Amino acid sequence: FGLGVVFNSGFVAVLAVLLLLTYPLLQSYIGPFAFGIGFIGVVASLSYFALVNRVYAGIGNTGASFWTDTLRSLLTLAAQVTLLWLGWHVLGLLIGFVAATAATAVVVYLLLRLRPALPSRETVSRTYEFARWNVPNGLLQNMYSRLDVLLLYAIVGSSAVGLYEPALRLTIPATFISASIGDSLVVKASGLHSIDKDVVDDLNNAVSYTCLLSIPIFFGVVAMPEELMTVVYGPDFA
Repeated sequence: FGLGVVFNSGFVAVLAVLLLLTYPLLQSYIGPFAFGIGFIGVVASLSYFALVNRVYAGIGNTGASFWTDTLRSLLTLAAQVTLLWLGWHVLGLLIGFVAATAATAVVVYLLLRLRPALPSRETVSRTYEFARWNVPNGLLQNMYSRLDVLLLYAIVGSSAVGLYEPALRLTIPATFISASIGDSLVVKASGLHSIDKDVVDDLNNAVSYTCLLSIPIFFGVVAMPEELMTVVYGPDFA
């Protein structure tokens, strides 16, 4: 936890220094300096929230961590709508996001009942050994998850991507149950494995629920694909 706080603080500090040094060159792209400050605020608030929320999930509160993220989304929406109504425009969107994310991060930090400590040399070494493979793997996974869209754009063109992306979004509800069970199962399986207990029963129980939405959605898409797209995205999509 302490190492994450140190790393996030260092990263945000480096971004702030780079902004100060490069703003005269990037002013035409960024706009007013307040937008640059807003960008730093977004990175800082989101990185700290992600850190404390992952720690909160890792100590056995996986389900509650989903609710804290939902709370952040609701607060963000309320703050942004309020500031837009008051006439803050784009800056209001940035301020609303930063304020809501920072407030939720403080709430999760208070729920943690943990305090960050300066990392030891052993902690830094062990984290490095894990991160040097995990970080590249995460980057490759993110790139692979968008590879179909990139290939479709390169081979067919943007019009095909415009049809593919809305259809792809319709499949997201089919993964809700499996995604929510997956995070909780990882925490429980890790705990059971650490005390040499079997995880097969929990795995079988989880798998039995993963198709509750995916199977009906699959047959619905097969039966009436064009009608479904029109209902979801409106008649203009047809």
